[in-house]
Amino acid sequence: MSVVEPERPARRYGPVELYAVRFTGHEPDVGVLKALTDQVKDGTVRLLDLIVGGRRDDGSLVVLEAERMPEEVVDDLDLEAEGLIADEDIAACFAAVRPGEGVAIIVFELSWAATLAQRLESAGGVVDRWVRVSAPHVNEVVAAGLVAAKEGED
Repeated sequence: MSVVEPERPARRYGPVELYAVRFTGHEPDVGVLKALTDQVKDGTVRLLDLIVGGRRDDGSLVVLEAERMPEEVVDDLDLEAEGLIADEDIAACFAAVRPGEGVAIIVFELSWAATLAQRLESAGGVVDRWVRVSAPHVNEVVAAGLVAAKEGED
């Protein structure tokens, strides 16, 4: 007689974002990773996957394993969907890294976005388009618009 395992409901994920964060050096400063783990601790994001690496001065690539990351950061890293970062994303992110630089490839879920997506779906709605505009670009556009508006007032 075989035992039938009860079906577990699929875990629901909301929109997921991939960030490639470049930094100086082939290993990140603790502050780079701590900025992320602080967001995880306060529930703002759910960390799904993370790859950290860099390019040495001789051009060779190095991937930083979790056990080589600072202890105060590793304790807070709980990857809920490790392996989610596609090989194509890894290749593209590392291609942009110059010697003496590193990159943290981070996949996370924004908690509020997951809740919103679930509520919209429950109400019969579907997010049909999602556009993310980087902070530097938004600030540049707003600054240009404010300058243009002030010039028009003169």
